[in-house]
Amino acid sequence: MEGQNMALAFWVTDPHVLLSVEILAVVSGLLYVILAVFKKRMAWLWGFINAVISIWLFYQISLFAESFLYIYYALAAVYGWFHWGAHHSEGQKLMIVEIPLKSHFWLVPLGILGGIGLGFILEAYTSASYPYLDAQTTIFSFIATALTARRVLVNWIYWIVIDLVTVVLYTWKDLYWYAGLMVVYSIIAYLGWNRWKRELDTPIS
Repeated sequence: MEGQNMALAFWVTDPHVLLSVEILAVVSGLLYVILAVFKKRMAWLWGFINAVISIWLFYQISLFAESFLYIYYALAAVYGWFHWGAHHSEGQKLMIVEIPLKSHFWLVPLGILGGIGLGFILEAYTSASYPYLDAQTTIFSFIATALTARRVLVNWIYWIVIDLVTVVLYTWKDLYWYAGLMVVYSIIAYLGWNRWKRELDTPIS
């Protein structure tokens, strides 16, 4: 039994295994965001696959807030799958909507405060790497994912900022494939914003 445990420990920390998992996560993540731009329901399936892989990977490298974030992503993917599917089953167009500008005056401060609180918890009770930066990107990703699932146009602006900040975090942890993915994400997010803006329908009251 001890030998099996040692073999398992070696397997999950082997650099080649981690790199292979990272590449698989990158591919599934790219499929998710590209399909989301085109409002394809299958985006959420690939998003779920990406989330499950990333939960394990980030836990292995002590980015606990990121690991927790991807649990949320997995749940959001399930919600997005059924929410977007409901419109398809009823033959409805997936409408792009907008929220009032004043909404960001409470969303952004809420995200900052939430990030500070989560960062404090991570620093005090875990061995998390870069707890405050990790926490800020995590909290704002919660917000952006909720906006994406609701098909709110400005989600893409949030993602551009989050992705560029996350490039730094992943580079510090030697996750170069993930860092590269975040650069690509930011570009796709800009393209997604332009595409969704052309299809904007009606604001949420």
